[in-house]
Amino acid sequence: MMNRINDNQLRTDQEMDYYSRIVQLIEVCNTEALQIKQFSDSFISVFHTALNASQENSGNEFTESFNELEKLRDNSFIAFRDSVKANTYSVNPNIADKARALELVIIKHGWSMHLKGNKLQTAVMNNLIAELDSADNKNCIEALNLYDLYKDMCYINTDFITIDATRITIEPDNENSDRLEIYKEVRQCCHILFSSIDLFYKFNGNRGLLDIASRINAVTNEYNLIALSQEGKSKSTAITLGQRN
Repeated sequence: MMNRINDNQLRTDQEMDYYSRIVQLIEVCNTEALQIKQFSDSFISVFHTALNASQENSGNEFTESFNELEKLRDNSFIAFRDSVKANTYSVNPNIADKARALELVIIKHGWSMHLKGNKLQTAVMNNLIAELDSADNKNCIEALNLYDLYKDMCYINTDFITIDATRITIEPDNENSDRLEIYKEVRQCCHILFSSIDLFYKFNGNRGLLDIASRINAVTNEYNLIALSQEGKSKSTAITLGQRN
């Protein structure tokens, strides 16, 4: 019922504008009657914290670039993960078996690691890459023709770690770390809110939930069109970052 926002292709300011419009829609609803108050209150609270952080950081070009690289890292992981998943449906048993072996490795380290905070994601991503670097797993990756996607994921992760280390030397980490992590938290709270709307509508069929879902979906579709228009540029940047001799 709920459409999902392609937030990884939106600039941070566009993403915050999107969440602002969702908050406006939610605030005029009787969320208690709809049984989503706990989830909507959490989302709205985290959104306002993120909004304050983005306003404090509005003139900082370095951190804005860092935020965009963070999204590129998420995208590179999702591209590799979802390509592995797609190959599990192959009619070729050998390909399907190799894909399932890689899928289990990814699940072990965190299928949704991109929703975690940056520090935790870095630790998990490093562990995942270390395991995927084994001879058996590399053979699986090459058999599925996913080596380029895997290489991009590794290189962008390295770029992220390098720039993160630079950022820490330039800006106070105790302030900026919280500021950067909050963006991921608001994304996660939004996903949880949308899931709660889906879940409660499935249980009780409340027409009010259907109405708010329709209104939110209209906004989501609008921003997904913006995201789609920027997807080509994002891919081009990812390729540039991923190129190595």
